[in-house]
Amino acid sequence: MNPEVIEEHLKLVLLQWTVIIAAAWAFGRLGKRFLNQPLAVGEIAAGILLGPSALGAIWPADWPVLFPKETQQSLQLLGKLGLIFLLFQVGMEFDYSHLRTRSRTVTLVSMLGIAAPFLCGLAIAPWLHDRFAPDTPRLGFELFFCIALSISALPIMGRILLEMKLERTAIGAMGISAAAIDDVIGWVLLGTATLLMTTKFNVWSLLLQLAGIVLFFVLLQKLIGPWLRALWRRKAANSNAAAMPSSFLALLIMALFASSLATHYLGIFVIFGAFLFGTSLHQEPGLVKAWRDRFSDVVLVAFVPVFFTNTGLNTKIGSLQTTEA
Repeated sequence: MNPEVIEEHLKLVLLQWTVIIAAAWAFGRLGKRFLNQPLAVGEIAAGILLGPSALGAIWPADWPVLFPKETQQSLQLLGKLGLIFLLFQVGMEFDYSHLRTRSRTVTLVSMLGIAAPFLCGLAIAPWLHDRFAPDTPRLGFELFFCIALSISALPIMGRILLEMKLERTAIGAMGISAAAIDDVIGWVLLGTATLLMTTKFNVWSLLLQLAGIVLFFVLLQKLIGPWLRALWRRKAANSNAAAMPSSFLALLIMALFASSLATHYLGIFVIFGAFLFGTSLHQEPGLVKAWRDRFSDVVLVAFVPVFFTNTGLNTKIGSLQTTEA
């Protein structure tokens, strides 16, 4: 790409990023103060107001000048990076020791969290198929719809629980753990449904995927996490300081990205790799505090709002004018 084109693209992205940070900060705190809503809700509202649903309706001819389609991928990339760092922090912050005596409760909550929306989806999917997608294979449509309803919004839930200071409580750990299990199962089911509908389903591929997820989890909890925690303790003892050394930070970020890539290749969303990697480090309070002190505010103020605000930017409420397809 031409350097001048890159410079122009960067200039526009930086302008968009500045506007998003300002709008997300303002609307997030207005919503929290006057409507008692989480910051994420205000950030999504900011995106809706900046997007085609509000500003685009008032100023339709010139609205895309600030958020053209050619920068959408850049904003999505920034938002996804924010989610990776957020879910890593969510994984580290929660106290999972509560789960030792509540594993049955977490399992039951997780299963009900999948079964209830799945059954509701089964009840209305035939009507939706006949009304909106009669040319789509019924089985595939109904499976996709029911599974999509069963997948939770793990990033939003983690963000809200952190904001409410519930990360060290039993209810917070149970909620985030059940949501994570639901999402992993949901993404596996979604991949399975896709394979079924493309006539490429192979039970051995599914079993291999499940085995890979379990093996990855065990490696994180029993090998990689303990090794990094031990390394942190040695470095912290040698430096006599609570700050995170640059050499350890480089290793930590490489391991974080590698974990995200691992879950991608295992067929589930990259943020789960970040979340699972974070859970393998939560037993080391000094490491958690060092990460929080160095990066938490930057992630929550500069990166995460891009994802939530961009969600609103891509929402066009005006298109929902009728129940007809």
